Amino acid sequence: MRIIFSYSIIFSVLFTLSCAKEKSLFFFRPYVNSTDTHSTKILWASKKKDGDVKVVVFSGTTPIGEYNTTVIRIPAKKKYIYTTTVTGLRPDSRYRYVVYFQGETKRGYFRTLPQVGMPMHFTIFGDNRSHPDIFRGVSKAISWEKSSLAISTGDFCVNGNKLGSWRKQFFMPGDDLISFTTLWPVRGNHDGISSIYSAIFDLPGEELYYSFTASDVHFVILDLKLKKRKEQMLLWLENDLRRSKSIWTIVLYHYPTFNAGGHGSDWGREDVYPILKKGDVDMVITGHSHIYERFLPIGAPGDKPIIFITTGGAGAPIHKAIENEALVSGRGYAETHYCQFYSHADTLAMKAKTPAGMVIDDFRLIKKNGFYQQEIMGQVISVEEAQKRLESN
Repeated sequence: MRIIFSYSIIFSVLFTLSCAKEKSLFFFRPYVNSTDTHSTKILWASKKKDGDVKVVVFSGTTPIGEYNTTVIRIPAKKKYIYTTTVTGLRPDSRYRYVVYFQGETKRGYFRTLPQVGMPMHFTIFGDNRSHPDIFRGVSKAISWEKSSLAISTGDFCVNGNKLGSWRKQFFMPGDDLISFTTLWPVRGNHDGISSIYSAIFDLPGEELYYSFTASDVHFVILDLKLKKRKEQMLLWLENDLRRSKSIWTIVLYHYPTFNAGGHGSDWGREDVYPILKKGDVDMVITGHSHIYERFLPIGAPGDKPIIFITTGGAGAPIHKAIENEALVSGRGYAETHYCQFYSHADTLAMKAKTPAGMVIDDFRLIKKNGFYQQEIMGQVISVEEAQKRLESN
């Protein structure tokens, strides 16, 4: 009888915990968007439109303020996005937040962006969809990096038009990552229609393409799903790159412009690449193909080249890596991974790492008078040569 009674208690406790989890009013846990040097936005999703809300932000153990929250309905869905705008923050400072919502409590952290001249760590990953168990490991590994920000190159879930897909494939398994840093998104081909995507993410401006600057790095995000308004985006891109005064410029979008394995994509090679070249872009980082690839520097002889990287291995089914002479080391890597960056003044360094900490690629760019070190400049191949080598597969 004692054994039966003990098992009954255990079952009862587990059942109660399970029910409590199911009844949570947080459909998406709180996450942080659009952080700059002095402000940020804390968002979450719920089935409930109205309720008691309090968001408190702490510097160390000291509360620095409570902030007002707005709510909007996600188009065509019976879910709501809550947004709290936090202001009056210090640059490059770590803060803790607590969200009290209808008797439930969620906690998280974020770091404001560093000012020009400050060192910075940041993470880029992509294509976490399909296998939440794998992405959970990637998420935990990224959370250990304590990055100022994390950028996804897209494909958060299999079907972005279904909020349950976002919840099961990104927000739940990505809890460690989401609760410790600011997330900046790139829309992938699986990430759904713009009205839902733009409700989930509160981004600068009114488009799904945007830019922001952190320390000495200017980040530019393009939206590959634009069709009729692509020319408008490209004009914006040209103007944005011309206005930037940052030492480094990194452009991100989902489909690769150069790609040996995976889908073999060539998005933007005819119309986007010339603008990137003219705009003095340093690096282009994409997803879509579920592998890691870094190309030899691509550019015209005598000019500063562009470094093209594909990182699409955060949870989606891994593609086969292909040998090709256009790639650094002659081949890509068929590994679950993410990319960890460090920037400070004239130095930009990266390590591509597995969740277990194994480094599958690393390099460092040092920029002097508009050019990289000889080690990099001596590897440059032209666009024509890159295309020729890719076509040889």
